[in-house]
Amino acid sequence: MPITANDVTTPAKLAEFIEEAKLGLLEVLNTELVPALPVVAGEKIPLVKNRRIIDEDLSKYAAKLRSKRHIEGTGTNAVEKIHTFMVGYGGLDEDIQGETGHGQTTVGRKQYRVRFLIDSYYEDEIGTDADNPEKRHAAEIARVAYALSASRTLKRPGVVQRVGAFTERRGFATFGEGIARQSLAEVYVILEAVPLVKPA
Repeated sequence: MPITANDVTTPAKLAEFIEEAKLGLLEVLNTELVPALPVVAGEKIPLVKNRRIIDEDLSKYAAKLRSKRHIEGTGTNAVEKIHTFMVGYGGLDEDIQGETGHGQTTVGRKQYRVRFLIDSYYEDEIGTDADNPEKRHAAEIARVAYALSASRTLKRPGVVQRVGAFTERRGFATFGEGIARQSLAEVYVILEAVPLVKPA
């Protein structure tokens, strides 16, 4: 059974509590973006990673961003395309009065807000006016934004009080001779208030 707010009685338990919120966020993304197997020919499904990864060698980095469920060509000409979402930690805040106008921090309890980062990359190609990477990537980002808000608690009642602000911006990233569309998003997750246990 997942940890809940009332189970947080030590610093280590707070770390576990925050990780549970991240697992909920990943569950929402996977549910929305990654349909169940089997693989369907021609599908353009992203890889979803549970952390933000990087490599100084861009050719190696590009390989880590390729999805086994977005393949162009067939046989020996088949190529996995760069198409991924990565979820990582962006910060922790305990003073949330300014955002909400209220909070659950009271004598004996403390409320935290976690900022999660969602980086995504979608390999570019010419496409057509009706079907192109910009349109498909934008649709995925819109779906993620809506799914996160609609989940209300990231499927983690007792851990997440609510999903807060979602912001995002887009640009391009180069990988050797290739170019990918890049989205850098962040979402605030307000956790349920946890008890503050006095040291023995």
